[in-house]
Amino acid sequence: MDFAEIRAQAVDTAREQLRNPLSKDEVLIYAYRCLTNAPDALEHWLFALFPQIEPNKARELVKKKETGAHDDQGIGANMDEKGWESLILVCNGKQPKIDALAKHAAPNMHALLGAHATAEIVECAGSLMRLSRMTQRDCMMLGNATLTGNPKNSILFKHELAKTERSLRVLSSRTVLAARLDVYSGNFKGESLRQEVLYAQ
Repeated sequence: MDFAEIRAQAVDTAREQLRNPLSKDEVLIYAYRCLTNAPDALEHWLFALFPQIEPNKARELVKKKETGAHDDQGIGANMDEKGWESLILVCNGKQPKIDALAKHAAPNMHALLGAHATAEIVECAGSLMRLSRMTQRDCMMLGNATLTGNPKNSILFKHELAKTERSLRVLSSRTVLAARLDVYSGNFKGESLRQEVLYAQ
């Protein structure tokens, strides 16, 4: 095999990897970062879809062509309709549809925690899959920048359902369970999980 063939195979492999569609939770993470004005959040989202186009041009392309923007211009990833709706809003200077995206990506977590907390904790974990593999204690500590082992700065500690230490522990374990349901089973038990946390208060 000569150099040209090796190069052609490498290019084809790279293109296939770029074209992998964005998962629902990846779209949620991108949208949440845009909502919280994280630096370069929109540029990173656009780069995932249009790696060959400068970010400002990609933004204008999305604004003009809306959901059809990817049809003839994108060589990167693609995403579902809900993702496009939110990206179009962001490109037009509006807020993304976090509630719809959270409910779409993680319905059990959405019912348990609400949209904003779901987006925040999935973004902090890195993905819904990573969250589903965490222990209850690791989940409880997400968002805690200190190394003291005190969860007082964590995402779940600040949640309205975590009124007592016991309810915080139950909320953490049910959050991991909700993530596992969303990743592996597709069964909806979010409301009953929320009731269990309320009962623990």
